[in-house]
Amino acid sequence: MKKIEIDLSRYKPTGKKKITNERQSIIKDFLDILNASRKAPYKPLTAGFVASKMSMLGTQQLRIFFSECKYSKNFSKYWWWSINPKKQHENKYNNVESF
Repeated sequence: MKKIEIDLSRYKPTGKKKITNERQSIIKDFLDILNASRKAPYKPLTAGFVASKMSMLGTQQLRIFFSECKYSKNFSKYWWWSINPKKQHENKYNNVESF
């Protein structure tokens, strides 16, 4: 019986994706601050998770939201409270009330 040989050299792991636009750099800023404040039992957040939570915001609105979080008393608490739709009575970024 012949040995099955597999050439694994063609399966190289891809490196980290590079930041290609302004939105990705803002999300990276969010991610760095949020992961720095997370304690031991919690895993670090991923960029995809943070981006999906803030997908409804445009780039300009994302910058404004970042500055609001940055100047709040606690960045992480303000971010988690802001993305929770149950606690929001008014969507101040699109001027549309949520139901």
